[in-house]
Amino acid sequence: MAYRFMWFTIGPLIRLYWWVRPHDRHNVPRDRGVILACNHQAAIDPVLVCMSFWRQVCWLAKVELVKTARIAWFFRGAGVIPVDRAAPQEESVDKAARVLKEGKIFGIFPEGTRSPDGRVYRGYTGVARVAQRSGAPVIPTGIAGAAKAHKKGSRLAKPSKTDVRFGEPMYFDIRPGEDEHAAYRRFTDELLDEVAKLIGTERVHDRYSREPERRPA
Repeated sequence: MAYRFMWFTIGPLIRLYWWVRPHDRHNVPRDRGVILACNHQAAIDPVLVCMSFWRQVCWLAKVELVKTARIAWFFRGAGVIPVDRAAPQEESVDKAARVLKEGKIFGIFPEGTRSPDGRVYRGYTGVARVAQRSGAPVIPTGIAGAAKAHKKGSRLAKPSKTDVRFGEPMYFDIRPGEDEHAAYRRFTDELLDEVAKLIGTERVHDRYSREPERRPA
């Protein structure tokens, strides 16, 4: 498999260059599908997570990445699951759940975009929907040091120490009398609270937006 080939060939160089140090991998079940819910600070985050495992980690990504011949081979080999952003959310949830039921690892960034300051922002509830559909455990995953290694807007990443920390498994549930959508929001918030604790950073309960704040007239 292309993933195994890349893991053995360029993997050692990546792990050395960014000194990837995984912590508490025993929290990640080895015999079933599992969701890794990660904070997002830099473009290299998926690479750091993948370098923490021998098992393949699959990620959702825009379908354009596997349509361009020059780069499609790399993303397909890296376990990317192509999705059309214009398609209904349920399509993405179904694809992720299918991967998990095959016993694979599925990685996701609930914040949806990179944090500008290292804090953990309000997340989208897709991770809760995938957990409900698949029944898979969710591992809060904290990535530290990535923003220092690869600053936003920089073309090149510099060598630096990075850590990938895995928390204890969490399972989606709906409490008695709780609305389904309220359960999605509660679970996502609790999950990101744990992620923030893993890397010792502040939790922001608003969603980060690239759009500039509008000033009152």
